[in-house]
This record gives sequence, structure tokens and C-alpha cells, in this order.
Amino acid sequence: MMKRLISLVIGLALAMDFGMHSAVIAETVYLTSLDWPPYTGKKLKQQGASVAVAKAVFKAAGYDLVVEFYPWKRAVDLAKDDPKYAGYFPEYYAAELAQNFTFSEPIG
Repeated sequence: MMKRLISLVIGLALAMDFGMHSAVIAETVYLTSLDWPPYTGKKLKQQGASVAVAKAVFKAAGYDLVVEFYPWKRAVDLAKDDPKYAGYFPEYYAAELAQNFTFSEPIG
């Protein structure tokens, strides 16, 4: 089963397309990430600029976003293999990753 690389834009667009923005009871979405200041980081204010934006967009769509931080290879592997995680971010497009992940438009 192909995992999705969740994006802010796709998450919000899907929620709005299905009319969930007002009807959804908060559901939790889990993503993995790494420490990559100033975009993402466990010890950064609001876990980094990209995490802050992602959480705000998911919240507007009726979801709680939890970002868990790991070394990069583990973050990717968990997103690929562990059903708890909907995906990971940030990432650059790479053809070999597209075999297992769906990419969003760039953010951040």
C-alpha cells in the first residue's frame, strides 16, 4: 500500500472538498520529521516554521497534527512502514521515493 506524503495544501483541500471543515470531530494525524532548523525541529519554537504552518492548516481542516522527530532515515522508514504515520516532511522530490510516496506541491 502506498503511503502518502501529506501536505498542508492537499490536507486542507481534501477536507474542504468533502465538506469536513465544519463536520469533523478532531482526528489526529501523525507525521514524522527531522531536526532541520528553521523549518522543523523538536526544540524549536512551535517545532519550527513549517510545523507551525502545518499544524494551523490541519487544525483549520478539523485535524490535530502531531509531528514526531527522528533521525532522517528512521523518519522516512517509519512513514513508509508504520501505519501510525500518514507521511513525513519536509522532502525534495526524487523519482525513487515516488514509488512509495505521493508528493505534494512544495511548501515552506
